[in-house]
Amino acid sequence: MSDNAARRKAVKEFVKEWTGKGYEKGETQRFWLSLLQDVFGVTSPMAMMVFELPVKTITKEKGSDFIDAYIPATKVLIEQKGSHVDLKAKSRQSDGSELTPYQQARRYAAGLPGSQYPRWIVTSNFKTFQVYDMERPNDAPEVIQLADLEKEYHRLSFLVDDTNAHIKKELEVSIQAGEIVGVLYDKLLAQYRDPSNLESQKSLNKLCVRLVFCLYAEDAVPNHEALLGKSYCFVLDADPATIVCAFTLSSDSVHVDHLPNARKKKINSRIAHPKQKRRYPAILIGRLAVNEEFADKGIGSEMLSAIKQFSTDPDNLADCRFLAVDAKNEEKPLHYYEKNDFRYLYSSEEQEAENLDLPLPLKTRFMFFDLIDLKKS
Repeated sequence: MSDNAARRKAVKEFVKEWTGKGYEKGETQRFWLSLLQDVFGVTSPMAMMVFELPVKTITKEKGSDFIDAYIPATKVLIEQKGSHVDLKAKSRQSDGSELTPYQQARRYAAGLPGSQYPRWIVTSNFKTFQVYDMERPNDAPEVIQLADLEKEYHRLSFLVDDTNAHIKKELEVSIQAGEIVGVLYDKLLAQYRDPSNLESQKSLNKLCVRLVFCLYAEDAVPNHEALLGKSYCFVLDADPATIVCAFTLSSDSVHVDHLPNARKKKINSRIAHPKQKRRYPAILIGRLAVNEEFADKGIGSEMLSAIKQFSTDPDNLADCRFLAVDAKNEEKPLHYYEKNDFRYLYSSEEQEAENLDLPLPLKTRFMFFDLIDLKKS
């Protein structure tokens, strides 16, 4: 089957899956993640999209509003509505104003830093996509119907913009860094006079580890500037050029309202009833890595302990209840987090796949650590 034929088949299945659906609160994330992964072939859509991005608007005196979805690499702001909502109609906001979904999105965009200001705004009610080009913000939107997506999916290619070399490079670094370094390792090793020499292999391993951290760091600064994640790097005191370990932290939440009842009760049982919510604040751990030169020395566990202590520091601006991680679905990383007292949000991989409507086997498992345990210990 050709790439185009495979793409059209994937689009057809996506349309079939989502025709007649459209619950904003419960299906928004699954809808957009499926669109990116199944239609546009994004390997790790969760690494590309941010959901419920907090933003301060001039009409919100206390707290924050939340952008339904945002794609930092392509600067796409998404305002998602339920299937029953007319995208051209105005609805009453919390401040009493009457706004269309597009006007609501424009209000949110005004609260973003300049570096995050959207290039595109998309309003959607699952049945229809209305695309606004922010180079011409007062023009009528391009309209794409879900029913026509099989022949018009290319009109949404700006979501991933795989013709843009810079964005394509960012995605490859995020998703395929290990594969890239593996190819480099093989090519470089072949240039050694004696590839089997242990000292040569050790030297090359050190070089490749540093390359990995260079790739890792490439988007650390842009992510920090865009307020999407803050990266930390630890080096040797005696040799600051040697990186020991690194990780990234960002804001997240643990959603319980759509969990199976047994799992929901298990989490809520740890929280006093008056405090129970649909979701609980969390810090997401991402890109945690330890230099191979320092492997099997307990540094990974020490790093997690430091993150736990940092997350419960009384001087922090805000409190959070959980640490969260999308752990690679392999024995070694899963065992690592289990050993450090992380629990699975879902009771099994099958339950997680069914609830998120993802194919088996899963690439990652969502795990969490309850920070209240530190205060009880």
